[in-house]
Amino acid sequence: MKRGRARAPARRPGRAPECAFEHLPVAATVTTARGRIRAVNLEARRLAGPWPVPGGARTCREYWGCRVAEKDCPLRRSVATGRVIRHALVHAVGSRGEETLVERVAPLPLPGGARGAVLVTGPATAFFRRIRRLRREAHLDPLTGLLNRRRFDALCARALAGQRRRDRGAFLMLDVDDLKAVNDSRGHAAGDRLLKRLGLILSANTRRGDIVGRVGGDEFAAFCPDTSPSQARELVRRLQRAMAADNAADPSRPRLSAQFGVAMSRPGNTSRLRALADARLRENKRRLHRGR
Repeated sequence: MKRGRARAPARRPGRAPECAFEHLPVAATVTTARGRIRAVNLEARRLAGPWPVPGGARTCREYWGCRVAEKDCPLRRSVATGRVIRHALVHAVGSRGEETLVERVAPLPLPGGARGAVLVTGPATAFFRRIRRLRREAHLDPLTGLLNRRRFDALCARALAGQRRRDRGAFLMLDVDDLKAVNDSRGHAAGDRLLKRLGLILSANTRRGDIVGRVGGDEFAAFCPDTSPSQARELVRRLQRAMAADNAADPSRPRLSAQFGVAMSRPGNTSRLRALADARLRENKRRLHRGR
């Protein structure tokens, strides 16, 4: 009997693509144009949980815990335009509470001529953490941790624009006394530590809704909404007492003191309010120098 080569088993149509889809190194979800899930692969099940979920999620929105508004859904946009959408900032949370980023949404023809899409997602906790860190760095003064000038001005402008006619607020300007002398006699590192001490005191003695920032080299500012003139005066006294207590805690350190200028606000622009507070600050500094 003539021996021949054993014939390879017939490969079922679609087997290879199905296998490739199942073992992709990224989470992939195939949906209809309306977001109803047709298939999920192994990595998607690892991130978002088993599929199908009995009596549970039927759409990609439910399955991934998507928090994006319907009108901003990249899946709908991709199907409607026939275009691939990359790096859509979709905040979704998997079964283990891990944030996920939709890396790509691509239109995909489904059997029977229906339109659908494939969503490729992946862990994004590190990505969103980096975005938050960059946002903080863009908004904060790196030395004191208070708001930088740009962010301070933006938040003040927004707060003043939202004020009603009878609303009152206090705008404080602070200027550290003799910072140049400290830098010259003890070095700039000592001057930086002095500024940090004032930053901590401002953070500890202002309210949660107050806007506090470092707006220049030795200049600080605070806008305190819903504050009366008497409350503003009390805030200045509280800050002065806090600086005195900080000096008494370690007399070997450079002495921390500051001059204040206060302007009471009504709805208006930030630059006008700052100019008024700055004028009062300069007047207080002139009085200090005349008294020495």
